[in-house]
Amino acid sequence: MGARGHNVGRRSVALLGLAQLTATACDGGGTGTGDPTHRPFTRADLDAIVLGPDDAPDGTTYVQDASGYHELGAFARDDVERDHLADDGFEIGHVALFLPPESVEGDTPLTNESVIAQGITGLFHDADGAGSSLERYVEDLRSRQVPGAIDVPADGLGDRSSGLRGQTPDCAEVQIFARRIENLLLVTSGSGRMTTEQVRELADVIDGRT
Repeated sequence: MGARGHNVGRRSVALLGLAQLTATACDGGGTGTGDPTHRPFTRADLDAIVLGPDDAPDGTTYVQDASGYHELGAFARDDVERDHLADDGFEIGHVALFLPPESVEGDTPLTNESVIAQGITGLFHDADGAGSSLERYVEDLRSRQVPGAIDVPADGLGDRSSGLRGQTPDCAEVQIFARRIENLLLVTSGSGRMTTEQVRELADVIDGRT
């Protein structure tokens, strides 16, 4: 994949990454430790949870060059957020990016109508840290990234979940589901011609693996 496509991946991390929904929260465990009988997730669990090439929504393909595991710096938009994530016990994150094949190949530029999907998984030391980062993430989306967004139902996702639908400052329509499951922070988003139902289906796929 060319440099322009790789830049798309980096931009996506900045736009919808952990560092960067307060929608109505469905709170099954608050920001506490979740189910005390469940051991915390570890790095060894993530490969079986994160989205991969076989999960590509219709009309998209998995962007290998822009997807994969990333350390703390990729999810912090500035030094302040980097410190917050470190305090929250961030350990590692994973990004899965899906774009139209013709855009990945460089034949067709991306537009606001292009189908773009993304799954982000953040592993934290404990559920409290994942919950703290979720709260900041939601607030940042509402105040800066998707101003004026409306709530969408997120019932049944995670121990605590939020859903938003709205428009980014560059006029792209986006739908996002963010939730905490134990010590994982999970974000699933779609833009362009992706519907809220399609994004929710993708979120359910991930949650079904936890």
